[in-house]
This record gives sequence, C-alpha cells and structure tokens, in this order.
Amino acid sequence: MFGTFGQFESANTVVFQTSLLTLAAAACDQLENAGIPARLGKSNGEMIIAVPSKYVAASHELLNTHPRFGEIFF
Repeated sequence: MFGTFGQFESANTVVFQTSLLTLAAAACDQLENAGIPARLGKSNGEMIIAVPSKYVAASHELLNTHPRFGEIFF
C-alpha cells in the first residue's frame, strides 16, 4: 500500500488472496508493519497481496503462523 515505486514494480509474487477487502487490507498492513513492502491489488475478482520475491518466505511465516505446541497464553 505504501512504498517506493521500485518496490511496487518488484512486488510480483502473490502471497495472499481473499474475496474480502478488509481482510486483505489488514494482512497488507501487517506485512508493512513488519517492514515487508506489500502491494494490495485485485485479480479475477479477488483481492491479492503481492510482495517482492525476496520477501516471500518472511511473508508466509508472518501470515501463516500458529502457536507452538505447549505454549501457555495469558
């Protein structure tokens, strides 16, 4: 959503896709807060988030996390 033009040009790998605009915007914001340049767009009626190829692994880790086994949350 925010970034330099060069970052948007290189953001061509889709890491998230949903039909909900609010969910896509929240996920894009989460990536940007983590320092990952993300681009929100639309493809075939679905909202997508694209990132530069060097940030794909970090994006997947951030978007697809789950608690470790045995952790206690308060």
